[in-house]
Amino acid sequence: MRVYLDYQIWDYIDKNDCIRSYFQLKKEEGWEYFISVAHLEEIYRARKNETIEKKGLTDSLEMTLRSMSANGVIKPTINGIKYVPKSYDQTYQDIERYDTTNIILKRSLNRKQMDKNAYNPKDLFKGVIHKKEEEYKIVWDTARVKNELNLLSTISNQLKMEVSQPHNSLIETFNNLYGERAAKEQIKRLIISSDVEIKPAIYHSIQDNYGKLEFVMEQLYFVLTKCGFRRDGSDKHSNSGTYDIQHSINATMCDIFITNDNKFADKFMAVAYFLGIPIKIIKWKDMEPEVYK
Repeated sequence: MRVYLDYQIWDYIDKNDCIRSYFQLKKEEGWEYFISVAHLEEIYRARKNETIEKKGLTDSLEMTLRSMSANGVIKPTINGIKYVPKSYDQTYQDIERYDTTNIILKRSLNRKQMDKNAYNPKDLFKGVIHKKEEEYKIVWDTARVKNELNLLSTISNQLKMEVSQPHNSLIETFNNLYGERAAKEQIKRLIISSDVEIKPAIYHSIQDNYGKLEFVMEQLYFVLTKCGFRRDGSDKHSNSGTYDIQHSINATMCDIFITNDNKFADKFMAVAYFLGIPIKIIKWKDMEPEVYK
């Protein structure tokens, strides 16, 4: 059973012997833990921002993660999300070489702005009779979400029109992030990736094309955020939310995903349900009693 733990769960394992013993036992029973490039990016960021008082904590976490997980990294390839054996050191070196901290920050600011322009979350299910535990399914049938989904069909043409204009903001942003030469390739890939009809149950048709998979999942998360589904407008969540999306994309290769972020779990459940991604999403609060029994 392939299992993907979010970054915080790995931190729990590193700092709590009881939790470590539980996950070690599950490993002996058949769980195999996988880590991704998103985990390594968070480790790099934690190490970069580590204070003197907390010196060594990131090293300890990294040792725990490496000792318990499979000897490789889940990462994006031109053929979709793939597990690359024995690639930890090289992947981490690449992250150091091509520091994405500023890119993540800019994307986080975009998410924060999106939160400000979003609908009132209290009105999302207004007048809809439903069970709370089924909202991740029902959300796609709300009028607000249906309307936003319909608008996604115009994105590809909008991108093509925007990049055809001289001195447009998208090109300038990409030039600042990647440099002019790399920006052209990035924009070209973005336009190609955006040329997809976002509709239910298309996961198996896009899973081997990372660009399309990333584009589709990001757009669905953005729709849920804009419409107010499990939205958290804090600065902290805007930053971590950028990694959340990448973790969920990488986790599509696994059978189980475990997180302590309940709002993120609900959004991932909604996206997985919509696209038909065969993954079980478990909330830490639901399994914690079993850990400590």
